[in-house]
Amino acid sequence: MKISRPVLFLAFAALLCIGFAASASGQSAQQKFLGKWKLDTALSKIAHPNETGNVQWRAYEPDGDRDKVSWGNAAGLAGTYSAKCDGTLEPTSAGQIRCRQTGANKINGEQLDNNDRLHHFYSRIVSSHGKVMSIIWYADEKRHRALDRFVYTKN
Repeated sequence: MKISRPVLFLAFAALLCIGFAASASGQSAQQKFLGKWKLDTALSKIAHPNETGNVQWRAYEPDGDRDKVSWGNAAGLAGTYSAKCDGTLEPTSAGQIRCRQTGANKINGEQLDNNDRLHHFYSRIVSSHGKVMSIIWYADEKRHRALDRFVYTKN
């Protein structure tokens, strides 16, 4: 029995789609951010250092089709939320967040928090070697005027 080229092409395409879907669902899109991170105040540039009390560490872990973000200090957990980072507006304990992965090592987002009007637009970037993460807060949506740079090292 001879199989035509179009049938072979469709079968091959279907196998590729199935394989891609299986691998995509099994791995977080934010894979490089996963783990626990500790604030490095020497590397950070923070306009109001007295406000760093609740952001001494951050942790990222898979949470179904989202990634769970937690932060806190030596006393424990200060806050948490889960987000897909696909551009949708998602709830947090202090308002809403919208984020989008713009590369394997970068996420751009905006935080809509009534209690923190200064920190609205941000970028979260992991170094190419995966050991340093920076969260940069900006005064503008185009991300030209940096306000704060929180630098974390991976535990």
